[in-house]
Amino acid sequence: MDFSSTYRFDTEFFDDDFTGRMSWNVFGKRILRAAARHAEERGFENIVRNGHTYLWVLSRMTIKAERMPRVMESGTITTWLSAAYRCFVERNFTINDQSGRETARVHTVWALIDATSRRPVNLSEATDDGLQSFVDSSKVISLPRPQRIDTDQMQEVGQREVCYSDLDKNGHLNSIRYIDYALDTFSLEYLKTHRPYGMEIAYCRESLWNDTITILKDRVHNLADDHDTFRMVMTRRGKPACRCCVSFSNIK
Repeated sequence: MDFSSTYRFDTEFFDDDFTGRMSWNVFGKRILRAAARHAEERGFENIVRNGHTYLWVLSRMTIKAERMPRVMESGTITTWLSAAYRCFVERNFTINDQSGRETARVHTVWALIDATSRRPVNLSEATDDGLQSFVDSSKVISLPRPQRIDTDQMQEVGQREVCYSDLDKNGHLNSIRYIDYALDTFSLEYLKTHRPYGMEIAYCRESLWNDTITILKDRVHNLADDHDTFRMVMTRRGKPACRCCVSFSNIK
């Protein structure tokens, strides 16, 4: 079996946001769906061994998107494992438009945990070879190194209460909803003139129904005259649940 798999997608009506392009929420779901399909086809999406059930949780995600597809555009997502160590696997993605041109790339880190204890599990305990036979370390993608994100200079910009539409099948705040929470802190006027193109997300702890998420934000610096970068920390009960960094370019 090949190390990587490629999946076709269509940008359908109502997949878009106010720009007429695929929303970041839908884009994130497409990425997670491709990861799940790739793992399921190779037999490690759901792992049960010695009476234990193990789950994958998303630990970190870095996205760089040159553009989002418009409604009625098709494209492909290619994904593969690039590393496996301790309780983690690293998974890469490239997204191409219908002409074959690359439009985005994504790097993710996933942790294997015990479904009951919620504790990390070494890959060698849950699989025969620590998933090394599925890793293609020769195929790499280039993305910026994650930035350090702390709360020293941040201002509170809002709060969100975790509700029904935020939850995943485990009863936790869906990892893609953090993207929505981040983008919702910007005004429509700003988003009409600035396009998000980069996002770094580090997931720190799980959030549950009825939790209050406090969002802290600051503007880091101008990368160039037409670029903005913002850092955010989303806290739950005073402790970080998610740290993220969002980069924008001017719409010309």
